[in-house]
Amino acid sequence: MDVKAEDAGYFQGHGFTLIGVSEELLSLLPPENRPGKNDLPFIPETFTLSVRKKKTKRGTVTDKSAVKQMNIIRKVFDESESIIAATD
Repeated sequence: MDVKAEDAGYFQGHGFTLIGVSEELLSLLPPENRPGKNDLPFIPETFTLSVRKKKTKRGTVTDKSAVKQMNIIRKVFDESESIIAATD
């Protein structure tokens, strides 16, 4: 089996690439025009995703490890003919 180095963020072998993710990388951004209590249910026209954020002493910042993993996923997806998502 050909295996990429662990620091590459994925493993390859037998024609497959395996990417592991241990927690959520993306979250939904709240809509700009938030509804009031009487406006529910509210379904926005579009859903916007953001890379995971984390709280620091300086405030909320984008999680660099999540950005790194998303870049790995984008690279592998771009090189793939098909994708199988196996999640719990």
